[in-house]
Amino acid sequence: MLSKLQEKILSNRADNVFVESAAASGKTLVLIEKTRQFINDNKGPVVAFTFTNAAAEEMSTRLGEYNKENVFVGTIHSYCLRLLLSHGITKALDYVEEQLFDKLFSLLKEHLDCVSPVYAVLCDEMQDCNEEQFEFIFDILQAEKRFCCYDKRQSIYRWRDAHPEYIDSYIDSTDGVVEYMNENYRNGSNILSFAKSIILQAGYDYRDGSVAIRDGGRVVTVDYSPTAIAKTIKRMGNYKDWFILTRTNDQSDEMMYYLEKEGIPASSFKRAQLTNAELYKKLQNDDVKVLTIHTSKGLEAKNVVVIGARFYDLEEKCVSYVAATRARDLLVWATIPTKPKRARMTSNWET
Repeated sequence: MLSKLQEKILSNRADNVFVESAAASGKTLVLIEKTRQFINDNKGPVVAFTFTNAAAEEMSTRLGEYNKENVFVGTIHSYCLRLLLSHGITKALDYVEEQLFDKLFSLLKEHLDCVSPVYAVLCDEMQDCNEEQFEFIFDILQAEKRFCCYDKRQSIYRWRDAHPEYIDSYIDSTDGVVEYMNENYRNGSNILSFAKSIILQAGYDYRDGSVAIRDGGRVVTVDYSPTAIAKTIKRMGNYKDWFILTRTNDQSDEMMYYLEKEGIPASSFKRAQLTNAELYKKLQNDDVKVLTIHTSKGLEAKNVVVIGARFYDLEEKCVSYVAATRARDLLVWATIPTKPKRARMTSNWET
C-alpha cells in the first residue's frame, strides 16, 4: 500500500525525476509502481535498471503480468550486452567471459546503430553508477522519460569507481525535478538518530533528513569481544532475529568460530551467489547471519551487531551508515579498541 508521500512522487510526470530515497523508505515499491505507470502509457519500450541480478529478479517477480516483452528489467551491463548481441556484435561475449563488463559501453559507442529508441528509463541505486553508466543512461539512451532513485548516504562502491557526485550535474543538465522520499519504515527512532550522527560526519551534503515512522529502538555501544557477543546472543536466543555485520571477511570468520564454539547455529553467505528464493530461505533459517556490511545492503534484521566500523573517509562513513540502518529494534555497535584490552559487554544488551 502506497503512502501519501509515495503517491505524490508517483504523480510527478516530469520528464526527468530524481528521487532521493532515504533508507527503508519503500523505494522498490515506488520503482515498481512507476514502471507500471510507464507501461500503461503505452508509448514504447520501458527499461528498468537495477544494481544486481537479485534485485532485478525481485522486481520482475513483483511486476508479474506487467513484465511483458516491451519491458526490460536487469542490470545496465546486461542491457548493453543485449543491444550488442541483437546486432551480431559477438565480441561482447569476449568481454563478458573476461569479466571486463565496462568495456561493453566502449564497444557500444563504436556501434551506436545497436541502440533502440525507448520511452522510459528507470534506475535504482544511481549513487553506485560509474562514469560510463551515467553516460549510457543520459547520453546514449535517448529516453523521453527518466525516473532515477538514489541515496548518496549509501554510496559504498566508490572503490569500483562509482561517482555519486555526477547525479547533481545530471539533475542540472536535464532540468530534473528532485523528490524526497524521507519516511523510514524500518529503524526505531533512536537507531535512526544514531545513524544520522554517523553520516553527519560526512558533511552537510550527506545529512539525513528522514523521519522514523517507528518510535523506540535501542543502541548499545561496547568494546569488541567475540566471546561476549556469542555468549550474550546465546542468552537472548531467537537466533533468526540476529545479524552480525563485519567490516572484513576475517572478522566474519572469527565470529563464526566463536558462535560455533558456543553451539550457536550460524551461517554466512554472499548475496550475489544466491537466487531470491535461496536468499529468502536463508533469512528464514533459525540461525545467526554473519555478513560483511557490503553484503547486508538492502537487508534488515530485528537485532544487529556491527563490528569494526570505520570513519576515516567519506566512503567508510557511508559504509557505517548502511550498517546502522540495517537494525529494526536493537543495534549493538562493537568498537575494536586501538589498544588491546579485555573487553566487557554491558548488561543492558538484554531486555
